[in-house]
Amino acid sequence: GPRWVDASDAPALAAMQRQVPVSVGASYDLIERDMLKGPWVMGERYTVCDPYLFTLAQWLEQDGVDPARVELMGFIADGAGHLAAYNRIDIALDSFPYCGTTTTAEALWMGVPVVTLAGAAHHARVGVSMLTRIGLPELIAPDKEAYLTIAADLAHDRPRLAALRTGLRARLAASSLCDASGLTREFETALRRLHAAATSDV
Repeated sequence: GPRWVDASDAPALAAMQRQVPVSVGASYDLIERDMLKGPWVMGERYTVCDPYLFTLAQWLEQDGVDPARVELMGFIADGAGHLAAYNRIDIALDSFPYCGTTTTAEALWMGVPVVTLAGAAHHARVGVSMLTRIGLPELIAPDKEAYLTIAADLAHDRPRLAALRTGLRARLAASSLCDASGLTREFETALRRLHAAATSDV
């Protein structure tokens, strides 16, 4: 599983370079192939440490990506400011193999389409669940190449991207993800089924 390192320990972070989630590599691929135009915004929600951001910039440069094309953002303590930062993003690339949850919900609520890569376990399918629930299965990629293609195609289709961004919050609000009563009933039904199965032979 992932290892956590003190963000102030730049050498330790540098030593973890090869353990960076493959989603960062996919982001680099998109930039390197000029499949998406910058500036890119790469945020780290839990860190404001300059050495960490400096290390990310080094990784970009080592992979042949001009760091000037990427805006590295630190932690934004103010909630309203944090959400406002999504207004600077056109498309969010979901992380993998561990998908976003709160970040994905925030992005969708703020009108930012999310492209996700479908994995096999729960932690790799949260984005799949959310996008399916709001009726956007076309943003779910079965493999890395499809992930790159979906993101690039969406970035180059400005009318489609604009339409998605305009209607995303309403789409999310109207979906079952925001139906607390409905989700409660589904959960209660599942519990009753589990109870019935557990007590059927008693």
